[in-house]
Amino acid sequence: MKKVIVISFTVLLLLSCKTKESLTYVDENGECYPTIESIDQMYTKRAETGLSYFWFNCEWVTHAQRDSLSLIENERIFEKLIQNYDHQ
Repeated sequence: MKKVIVISFTVLLLLSCKTKESLTYVDENGECYPTIESIDQMYTKRAETGLSYFWFNCEWVTHAQRDSLSLIENERIFEKLIQNYDHQ
C-alpha cells in the first residue's frame, strides 16, 4: 500500500513539473497574437459565460474590461500630454 502511495505521489509530482505551451505568439516585431489553442479556449469560455471576448494587450478580455482598460490608457496618455504641454 505504501508503494502505491509513493508511486502516485511521484507521478503527480512529475506531472506538475510539465511546462505548458504558450497561448500567445509574438512575432519578430513584438506584436502579440493568440494561438489556435488560445482561440479554442476563448470560444469555450464564451459558450460557458455568454460574454463576447476581445484580444487586447495579449489576452482575452470582455467588452467591459476592454472599455475600462482603454479608458485607463487614454487617461494616462492625456495626462502625459498635459504634462508635456505645461513644461513648454
